[in-house]
Amino acid sequence: MPFTKEENRPEYVPGGEWGVEMVRAGVAATLHLRLVCS
Repeated sequence: MPFTKEENRPEYVPGGEWGVEMVRAGVAATLHLRLVCS
């Protein structure tokens, strides 16, 4: 079976995209709270 692009990338890990979304959500929430509380 040929590898897909994701499977062929050494840095790719299952759930990696979910992790990125979680980080983005956390950063967005932190910035929002800072703006509201400041």
